[in-house]
Amino acid sequence: MTGVRLSVAERRAEMLVATVEQIELRGVAAVRIADVAAALGVSNALVLYHFSSKEKLVAAAFEHAERGAI
Repeated sequence: MTGVRLSVAERRAEMLVATVEQIELRGVAAVRIADVAAALGVSNALVLYHFSSKEKLVAAAFEHAERGAI
């Protein structure tokens, strides 16, 4: 997805879906921001721009999954 301009909401949703997928693959304790970024072909910094920590990213991913948005 490199070079594709997404809205902030679309980018965040994409990151949340990728985070849930990485949690399913690696487990919540083992997933890293780098794993999510690599899965999307973006930088770690971009993920941290949207979610300032791994804890906030994982919490948002669980909320996203709970809403059934995946």
